[in-house]
Amino acid sequence: MVLIYSDIETPRLHFTCELIFMRLLGIGFRISSNPVEFNNSEGPKINYSSEIFPGSLHILPSGLVSESGIILQQLPIGQHEGFPTLFPNNGNTSDYPFDLFAAVFFMTSRYEEYLPHTADSYGRFPAYESLAYKNGFLEVPIVNIWSLNLAGCLKNTYPEITFNRQNYKYLPTIDIDIAFKYKYRSLFKTIGGTARSVLHGDIHEVLERVAVLLNTTKDPFDTYNFIYSTHQNYKLTSIYFILLADYGGLDKSLSPDKEEFRNFILSLSTHASLGLHPSFLSNSDSRKFNREVALFNFITALKLTRTRQHFLKLSLPDTYRMLEKAGVKEDYSMGFADIPGFRAGICIPFPFYDLKLEKQTNLMLYPLVLMDGTLNDYLHLSADEAIRRSKVLIDRVKKVDGTMITLWHNESLSETGRWKGWKTVYEELVAYASNIDII
Repeated sequence: MVLIYSDIETPRLHFTCELIFMRLLGIGFRISSNPVEFNNSEGPKINYSSEIFPGSLHILPSGLVSESGIILQQLPIGQHEGFPTLFPNNGNTSDYPFDLFAAVFFMTSRYEEYLPHTADSYGRFPAYESLAYKNGFLEVPIVNIWSLNLAGCLKNTYPEITFNRQNYKYLPTIDIDIAFKYKYRSLFKTIGGTARSVLHGDIHEVLERVAVLLNTTKDPFDTYNFIYSTHQNYKLTSIYFILLADYGGLDKSLSPDKEEFRNFILSLSTHASLGLHPSFLSNSDSRKFNREVALFNFITALKLTRTRQHFLKLSLPDTYRMLEKAGVKEDYSMGFADIPGFRAGICIPFPFYDLKLEKQTNLMLYPLVLMDGTLNDYLHLSADEAIRRSKVLIDRVKKVDGTMITLWHNESLSETGRWKGWKTVYEELVAYASNIDII
């Protein structure tokens, strides 16, 4: 148990302490505003105030976790133990050269996403707008590192202290935007797709479509046996997020009215967990979202608990409020589409803190580290370059005993078009991420 002295206990401070001590370091904590009690305590303790208490670890507060509301922040970058820091307080008597609690809160609450910024063409907060990207630490699990550094300082001061940290985990997840390239489409879409192929002179696609519909060859997007066997080789559990949207715009799902598609979804549930991939349009239309939730519940005979937003479209806090209202317990959208890394600076599941309501919610966020489309479509990496980049990120998650979450699509394992050669990328990534030793 760590005793923390603070002049005032706020929801922000409690959220931050729970995240650092209980979730990351595996130790209890208690916050006290009683100076006599704190001074007399002989166990591990942190003084988070401007007062002086000899014999305790002193972290000087910057004010962020005692505030309420959203205020434009001045955020100079410091350095500590070779890593960047936020809210530095150099030149004072604090044992820490930065406000670690404020830094953790700023990153994990996604404070900067509530501030004025330039959205990308999809209306998303892009990686290049983030403080982490601008200062070169987006691909570092900085919150985990700060917390481990604090644990080391506590251990030096209080040798008797013990931590029960979580072990490294790997969770592969699959998004199914388009379950099959040709199968289970309406006659109208089949005729239209064939006509487009003819007009573009793509005879190979015409012949491939015919062969699939005659059941003489497998649909190129039907990579599910490969995914299953790859995961089975390493005894991995996985989650499939399924798009059940009305066709149009950026949502190209198969019709959920098709019985064959529904049966396919049920077949996945025999060996993996299922979640909903809420459509792009549903992000700003609660009626569409509620319809997709109802469809998921009806098809699977399950109550929806997991989601990942299509195109990783997040609008804070509205998206997460909509999910929580629908009874969703876990969301897996906390990652950037354009650059891999740690959007919230952290690589373990953590609860969503609603900044506008100033409260910790019951919705757990599972931060995404790496996506296939980021490596190929945004960064234009070769297969070999993608493997090297992936291994660096995996090593960083292993080193802090985090949870490595990857996002792949069934389509990107098809060995067709721009995805030729990427099946090997996934095989190597899964093998490397499944090995708990840092090679």
